[in-house]
Amino acid sequence: MPAGSKLDSAILRRVGDTVELSLRGLRSAKRLNAVLGKIPAGFRPSFPQSVLTSDGDMQPMRVSVSGGNAPDLSVAQGKDAGGLGATSTSMVWLTNDEWPAKLPGKAVRG
Repeated sequence: MPAGSKLDSAILRRVGDTVELSLRGLRSAKRLNAVLGKIPAGFRPSFPQSVLTSDGDMQPMRVSVSGGNAPDLSVAQGKDAGGLGATSTSMVWLTNDEWPAKLPGKAVRG
């Protein structure tokens, strides 16, 4: 995460060929325009994906997942943005990836 930014949790899950990414509590003291991480094999989108959302003060941001073999998860705000209040969002996409031999991260129950 970039300096001055926080993320309470990120959950990546797959059911069949459908992948869901949930970001909870994303916030930043200054304009956020950064790569937050990579999408692992087994979860990569068939095509690039983007969603436009905003925080409670209506500060817009774009959350994107690029395509290819090592897709980036990135967040971008406009050049006039002064930060981002806590916000949560999710994205859903389809994958053509094979089921991964080893799942990334740790299991979350509930």
